[in-house]
Amino acid sequence: MRICIIIPEFVTELQYGGGISQRFYRIAKWEVEQGHTVHVIVNSYCNQNFEKEGIFVHRICIKHSVFLKLLRCITFGRLNGAVYWLVFSFCALRLVKYLHASIHFDIVHSVSYHACGLFSLLFTKIPHVLSVSSYRPVWNKAMGVRVCLDVKALEAIENLYLRLNKNIYVSSKSLEKLLVQKLGLKNIEVIHPPFYIEIKKLDDAFYREYLGEKPYLLFFGQISSHKGAHILAQALPEVFVSLPELHAVFVGSDTSASFGFLMQEYITSKNSSYKKRLIFIDKCSHDKLYPIVQHARLVVLPSLVDNFPNTLIEAMGWGKPVIGTIGCSFEEVIKDGENGFLVFPANAEALAKKIIEVWSRPDLGKIGEAAKRKIQDFAPDKTIKVLLDYFNRVAAKGVKKNDG
Repeated sequence: MRICIIIPEFVTELQYGGGISQRFYRIAKWEVEQGHTVHVIVNSYCNQNFEKEGIFVHRICIKHSVFLKLLRCITFGRLNGAVYWLVFSFCALRLVKYLHASIHFDIVHSVSYHACGLFSLLFTKIPHVLSVSSYRPVWNKAMGVRVCLDVKALEAIENLYLRLNKNIYVSSKSLEKLLVQKLGLKNIEVIHPPFYIEIKKLDDAFYREYLGEKPYLLFFGQISSHKGAHILAQALPEVFVSLPELHAVFVGSDTSASFGFLMQEYITSKNSSYKKRLIFIDKCSHDKLYPIVQHARLVVLPSLVDNFPNTLIEAMGWGKPVIGTIGCSFEEVIKDGENGFLVFPANAEALAKKIIEVWSRPDLGKIGEAAKRKIQDFAPDKTIKVLLDYFNRVAAKGVKKNDG
C-alpha cells in the first residue's frame, strides 16, 4: 500500500512528546519493512524532505507563515493554538495533494490530536483512517488545563474531526466506550498498538551513571498530572518508611502541575525527607531508556486517564511487573496478581499499600515473565497486520466521511 501519515510530532523531531511519535514510528517502520510505501507529514521547525529507515519524512514549518500571523491578528491572539493547527492542517492538505499527484496514496492515516488531517479529510478523495489517541475534554480536565476560548476551540475542532470521519480506530475498549458516550460515534474499531524492540543497540550509560545497583521502582513517560505523577508523589513517603532500600526513579519531561508547581518540584516537596532516594532523569531516547526499564524491580503508572500507553506495553514487553490503574485501559491487559497489579486511580493510600505489598513478593519475577508473554499479543505481525487489513477494507470501500 501507499500510505500517507499526517501527524503533529514524530521521532525525527526535537520536540516530540513520546507516545504518538513512537507508536506511529513503530507502525511506519514495520510497514516499510513489509514492502509498503510510507510518507510522513509532520509539524517541524523547518521545511525539509528526507528519508529515515525507508520512511519518507516531509517537515512543514508554519511559524513564519504570513497567513498564520494574519489569522492570529484577526482573532486578537485569543485562538493562537487553534489557529496554528488549522493552518498546519491546511498546509498538510496542500502537500498531500502535491504528493498524491505522483504517488497516488491508498490511505491517509492521521491522529485525532490537533486534527492535523482535518482539511485532507474534507478536500481530498483519498480514503482517510483516523487513530483516536484521547477524548480532549477529559484529557484536559485530568491535565488541569485552564479552560479558555482557545482550549474550547481546539476541543471543538477535534470533535468535528471525529464526527466527520467514519473510519476510526482506538487502542482500547475504554476509549471506545468514552467516545460512544460523549460523541455517539459508531463503528469504531479497536486495534491494539504494536510493540517490538525497534532499537538494535542499547546504551546503558544513563543507567550506570544514575542508578548503578540501586533497587528502584520506575515511573517513566511525561511527568504530569494526567499520568498520576502527583498521586505517586503522595504515596511515596509511606513507601520510603516501609522500604528503606527503595529508590524512586522518574524518567521523562517535567510539566507544570495544575496546583502551580513544576511536577518535579511537587514530588520533591512531598518527599523532602527522602530527597536522596528520588532520582530524576530527563526524557531520553529509547536506547538509553530501555536499560533503565530492564533493571527496574517494579514499574508504577498511576494514570488518571490513559489509552494503552506506550509505557505500559514497553514495561511489560521487557518483562517488568506494572502497577496500573483501573478504568484507564490497564485492566484490558493486566490481570491483577497474575501479570501485573491494579489499583483505583487518584488513591495515594491504596497505591502506597500496593507498592509495599508487592515489592518483596518472591514471585515478582514470574509475574514479569507473564507480563512479557502477554505482550506477545501486541507483536506487529498481529497488531499492524490487523491495521493493514482495516486499511485495505477502507480503501476498497472508498469511504471517508461520516454520514452525519
